[in-house]
Amino acid sequence: MMKIFSRRFSRMNADFIRLNSRKSAAYVLLFLIAFSFRVFIALRLPNDEPDDGRLYAQLARNVLEQHVYAIESQAPYNPTLIRLPGYPLFLASITLFLDTATTRQYVWSRLRSTRQRAF
Repeated sequence: MMKIFSRRFSRMNADFIRLNSRKSAAYVLLFLIAFSFRVFIALRLPNDEPDDGRLYAQLARNVLEQHVYAIESQAPYNPTLIRLPGYPLFLASITLFLDTATTRQYVWSRLRSTRQRAF
């Protein structure tokens, strides 16, 4: 009885390993194809422009100061969707909360007191 069970188990185990190795090979192949396609796109079709950071900073500044999503630095401020609003709004929120002297002093004092307690 034990010999029959062990033969069946070893046969099932071999089939399971063969099936899993095929799946693993397919997953690795799929990953390599996707990764090489992404590298190809990144190298052949770059989407960054010169002074891209200044454009994002200007969008964030206009959101805070003029309450409009525009890239112009002087009036009239025409709304634009040249860039998606996620990163400029993130920059605007960081600037709003951390761009005052009092806030910087508070954050710095909290960091200093945390460092002093840790050591």
